Amino acid sequence: MSASREFPPQKGPYHVQVKNGAGWHGHDTARLQISVGQAYHEGDKLRAQAEWIRHRFRRAVVCVNDGLQRHNLMFASMTEPQAMIRCVDEGGKWIARNREALKVLPNAEVYQWHHWTRAPGFEAEHRRVQSLYANDPAFRAAVDEEVEKFWQRQPKEDGLCASYRFDAFKFHSVNYLLEETAAFFLMFEKDRAVDIYPGSTLLPCALAKAYAQKGGDTVHFTRIDFKRRDARRLEAA
Repeated sequence: MSASREFPPQKGPYHVQVKNGAGWHGHDTARLQISVGQAYHEGDKLRAQAEWIRHRFRRAVVCVNDGLQRHNLMFASMTEPQAMIRCVDEGGKWIARNREALKVLPNAEVYQWHHWTRAPGFEAEHRRVQSLYANDPAFRAAVDEEVEKFWQRQPKEDGLCASYRFDAFKFHSVNYLLEETAAFFLMFEKDRAVDIYPGSTLLPCALAKAYAQKGGDTVHFTRIDFKRRDARRLEAA
């Protein structure tokens, strides 16, 4: 789509601002990466993203990355089956309560996490990514740096991190990131799309150019943020 095209103004309480990643102009498909439970993927902010995408893309792929979160729950002492049941349930609830916002998206395809982990080729890609972590110093450094960032963000005042050693946290976080990277690399192979996310560049997107087997050269990450509209303009709308 043309970068010069004018789009209708957004009418909700928030409008989307592109912070970086202007490469979205060259794509017909938007891939919306969903972190279940985060406020920026609920309510008016999700609706703002859906409206923004609707006028700029012909198709949307919604990745509800629910099952991936089981690694966090396992760090908090859940068994893997318990954690998976909880995460899949939360993902289903997210889809149900955000159904109206999802209807706004153009030709939307909605996938929960197990769609990717059960896909042909996932196990082979996961093993390849695990091998990269074990044998490629640059890959391993990128993952370990991300784990350290995760650790620094943990709410240590509540005693959660104090009750676990860092190596346990790192074990689950590395597993999280390697599984995420393998699944994202499959996503990149399946669709030439722009990944849209209201936060810092997701690690698989940063690693894709050097390590994705297919699609890495066409990966574009667009970081967005939200600006609240003036209340007086909302009342007049």
